Amino acid sequence: MGKEDLRVIKTLDSIDKSLLENLKKMPFNKITVEALCSKARINRTTFYKHYSDKYELLDNYLSRVLEEFRSVNNVIFVDAEPETINEDLYKMPFRETVDFIISKKDIYEILWTAQIDRNIFDEMIEVIAENILKRKIEQHPEIKTDSEKFFKASLFANLFAYNNLVSVRWWLANDYVISKNDFYQLFDDMMREGMFKVFKEQL
Repeated sequence: MGKEDLRVIKTLDSIDKSLLENLKKMPFNKITVEALCSKARINRTTFYKHYSDKYELLDNYLSRVLEEFRSVNNVIFVDAEPETINEDLYKMPFRETVDFIISKKDIYEILWTAQIDRNIFDEMIEVIAENILKRKIEQHPEIKTDSEKFFKASLFANLFAYNNLVSVRWWLANDYVISKNDFYQLFDDMMREGMFKVFKEQL
């Protein structure tokens, strides 16, 4: 990679960080390109080399954040049976996703509360639900044509996704009030005895 490429990467990273810093302080509609440039320590010409306006920047950034989250959200647990759901094969991907969210905690907490025209928290729930439903349909293609099965699979995907991310968000917001191991154990119990078992028996 050449020096020019490294400079571009550094510039784009500075613009991303500037966007987040500004979103932390004010609504998006109050943020100006001038403010973005000032925080990123670039001039307006440099900004406009990469983005036509602040709206393109925001959409581009959010698309990257959501795609990254989609790529790490492994929902292999849907392949399990109630009696095997606590095997490491199925438990570890959830833990890895939680660890990833922890590593992005500062970014996500800004985006979850940012005053923008999109609800990123809800969109992350949709990402999880879409991944679950897609995997269920890959396993059982008949779900697509059986309206009752599709409804149940979709309901499960959305309920699990909502419970999952709301729980993680609560845990982060409360400064890890329970240990990570205890948090994981709660999910293990829920998967073994609760919603997962109920829906698995019906799909």
